[in-house]
Amino acid sequence: MNYKILEAHVIFKNDKLQEVTVLWEANEDTSVRATTCNNVLSSGYMHLNSNDKISDDLLQAVARQGMYLPKEKRNIYFPNIKNWDN
Repeated sequence: MNYKILEAHVIFKNDKLQEVTVLWEANEDTSVRATTCNNVLSSGYMHLNSNDKISDDLLQAVARQGMYLPKEKRNIYFPNIKNWDN
């Protein structure tokens, strides 16, 4: 399944990916969700490897296997979004 990625928030540290967060369309009524991953191992969720590069495949993987973005970070990363699904 391909997710409709609307926006991405990316953090680098020392030229390496540290965190990737994607905003994606959750269903046909245009509500959205955001999922995130970082370079810390977390059981059951995707994590970034030291050699990961930004690509469509990586953004799709974050949408599919990342952790849901905590509500307190939603307003920081995506302040203008109002139609959250979760």
